[in-house]
Amino acid sequence: MTFTLTILLPIAVLVGVAVLLPRWMQRITPETLAGLILNGLASAAVLTVLATLWFFGSYLYRGDVLLDLFEIAPGSTVLHFLRLGLASALIWGPVLVLAVAAVPKRWKEATW
Repeated sequence: MTFTLTILLPIAVLVGVAVLLPRWMQRITPETLAGLILNGLASAAVLTVLATLWFFGSYLYRGDVLLDLFEIAPGSTVLHFLRLGLASALIWGPVLVLAVAAVPKRWKEATW
């Protein structure tokens, strides 16, 4: 059960968001190459923040030491969790690239 909650659940959530977020973002970004790049960058930023918060919550669930660490070195603590969030891009990054690459197929006005 612990393996499922600590490993499989975050992977499934991040991969699911990596698939669905570019589809949602295509509604608010223009149907251009710049819009496609904006879609990819915004989706990557949202996924990085989501992964960072997931790691933070996971550490916080394990003990109160994290709050003490924030008092001692808040900057390095935030950077640590940001690095963990960016490292998780090895899992959701390829899925996001494929999802963003599929966005032009659903364009209604512009052609790719």
